[in-house]
Amino acid sequence: MYVVTVTFTLVPESFESFIKLAKENADIAKDDPGCLQFDICWNDKEKQVFFYELYGSEEEFNECLQTEHSLIFEQKIGPMIAEKKSKTFSQIHMA
Repeated sequence: MYVVTVTFTLVPESFESFIKLAKENADIAKDDPGCLQFDICWNDKEKQVFFYELYGSEEEFNECLQTEHSLIFEQKIGPMIAEKKSKTFSQIHMA
């Protein structure tokens, strides 16, 4: 399994617009081949949004990045993001 985490620090006043777009994108992405999980989480203290994504492989994740919905999402959220940090992991255990 291939795990992707993305932490977004949002520009003030963009939370509602960002979350609306993120939910729409996640709802479409969950039907992409290889996407097994796509969670959106919020940390109110740090004003950050966190994505947890699980794919069958790195190749399937990279294919998802090239889909129309992903490209449009990235374009639309650009002005809403103060900082974006991504990390990837290989899953070694699932309970």
